[in-house]
Amino acid sequence: MLNINSKKFAFLFFLVYFISFALSVSAAGLVPCNGLDCKPCDLFVGFVNVINFLVFTIAPIAAAIMAVIAGFILIFGGSETAKTMGKKMLTNTVIGLVIVLCSWLIVNTIIRAIGRGTSGWSPAGWNQIQCVK
Repeated sequence: MLNINSKKFAFLFFLVYFISFALSVSAAGLVPCNGLDCKPCDLFVGFVNVINFLVFTIAPIAAAIMAVIAGFILIFGGSETAKTMGKKMLTNTVIGLVIVLCSWLIVNTIIRAIGRGTSGWSPAGWNQIQCVK
C-alpha cells in the first residue's frame, strides 16, 4: 500500500519533525552549567536531561503519530494485506514504546548507581539529580 512517494513523504515529515525539536533542545537548558564552572556532577545532570527529553518528549509523540498512521491504514486499507500491515505497525509501535521506556528505566538506574558513589551530588528523585554546590 505504501509506495515510494509516501515513504519519501514520511521520511521528510520525520526529518522536519526532528529538526524542529533542535530549537527547543537548545533552549531547554539540557546542560546545567556554563563554561568553566562545570563539575563532574553536571555531566550526570546533562545526560539525564537528554535522556528524559528523548524519552518523555520525542518518543511518545513519535509513537502517537505512528499509531495514528497505523489506525488510518487499518480503517482505510481496503485489502487484507493492508489491514495486516496496519495491525503489525500498531503492535510494533507499542512494543517500541515499551522498549524505550524500559531502556530509560535501566539507564536511569545505572546512572543513579554510578553517581551514588561520587561526591558532590545527591539524588533528588527517581529521574532528577541535583548537584550539591
